[in-house]
Amino acid sequence: MKHIFPFFFLFCTLLTFSQNETPKYIDVIGSSVLEVTPDQFFVKVIITEYWEEEYKNNSKAKHYKTKVELDSVEKELFKIVNDFEIKKENIITENIRSFNRAKKKETLISKTYKIKFNDFYIMDDFINELNFKGFDRIEFSEFTHSKITEFRKQVKIEALNQAKLKADYLLQSLGKERGDPLIIEEIDNDSFARANTFSSNSFNSKLDSSPTGFKPILIRFEIKARFEIK
Repeated sequence: MKHIFPFFFLFCTLLTFSQNETPKYIDVIGSSVLEVTPDQFFVKVIITEYWEEEYKNNSKAKHYKTKVELDSVEKELFKIVNDFEIKKENIITENIRSFNRAKKKETLISKTYKIKFNDFYIMDDFINELNFKGFDRIEFSEFTHSKITEFRKQVKIEALNQAKLKADYLLQSLGKERGDPLIIEEIDNDSFARANTFSSNSFNSKLDSSPTGFKPILIRFEIKARFEIK
C-alpha cells in the first residue's frame, strides 16, 4: 500500500457517571484520525459546438454561419483520451445541454464528461493537452482513495478502541472495572465527507509536495460509548 500514513489519537473525551445507584455507567468519547494520500482524481471536461468564424480575427456574431457539430469536437477529445490510454469505464457522460452563443443564431450543444485518473501527474499532463477548438473548460470534481471504505471502517473501530481504553484507565484510577457496553453511538463529524470535493478556485489549496501532488485526506470519526461499571 503506497503513500498511506496512518496515525491515531484520542481526542475530546467526556466522562459522566450516573446519579442513580443502579446501574452505574461511564460515558466516554473516543476519536481517531487516519491520514491517506489520495490515489483517485476526478475531473469534468466540458466541450461545446462552436462557429468556425469565432476563431477568426475581429469576427462578429453576425458573421457566424459555419457550425462545427459536437461529433467533430468529441473526436478531438477522444484522440487525447486514447493517447493517454484512459479506459472506457473511467469516462462517463455527465451532462448534455443546449445554449446560445449569439443572438438570432442556432442553438449550440455542450457536453460534460467526468474522467477518473489514478495518477495526479498523468491527469496534469492530460489537462495540458486540452487546447483544441470546442474545448470549453475543465472543472476539478473530487479526489479520494480506492480503499476509502475500508479505511473509514478502520477509523471507526479505532475510535471505539480509544473509547474503551479511556474508560479503562479512568475506572482503574477509581479501583473499578469496565463492564459490558450499554450504548455505542457514532457522532456525525465525518471530516472526509466535507473535504474530498473541490472547485477550480480551491484546486491550488489542495496541492503540496507529496508524491501525488495532493495534500493527504484526513478521515476522522468520533464514537460515544457507554459502559457498565463493575
